[in-house]
Amino acid sequence: MPDRPATAAHVAVHYDELDLAYRRMWGDHVHHGYWRSGKETPQEAAAALVVLVEEHLALRPGHRVCDIGCGYGATAAAILGRHDVTIVGLTLSAAQQRIADGRAPGFACGPMPSKSSEHMTDKGCFFTEARASSSPCAPERCTTACSNGKRAE
Repeated sequence: MPDRPATAAHVAVHYDELDLAYRRMWGDHVHHGYWRSGKETPQEAAAALVVLVEEHLALRPGHRVCDIGCGYGATAAAILGRHDVTIVGLTLSAAQQRIADGRAPGFACGPMPSKSSEHMTDKGCFFTEARASSSPCAPERCTTACSNGKRAE
């Protein structure tokens, strides 16, 4: 977790410059993964993280989901394959948006007006701001899996 805030522009440049390296390393899931045993492949861990997010969201038909920091849209595509929901993804990275946009029926990706929760030093503040946002996908309910093992909602 960063100890000082990064600007949205710095985060965008970071992901755009490292786009090819991230895709080679993580494939379509830049959200990394969830390792239960530590023996999972990156692909298995990425799939496990999507399932963990689905469990926390308790999705029902008709729900609208906002994927803040959607990366390449792989998480949204997986969720849309199993749930009758719509998903709007937001990313700072133009390189990620080019791949994510229109990835699956029911998914649209656009530029994010702020920054991903993963680049915020104060997770609670991020979610308070996200809930108060005038964005068309201001979420009613948010969840994130933080690297310190804690959830911010």
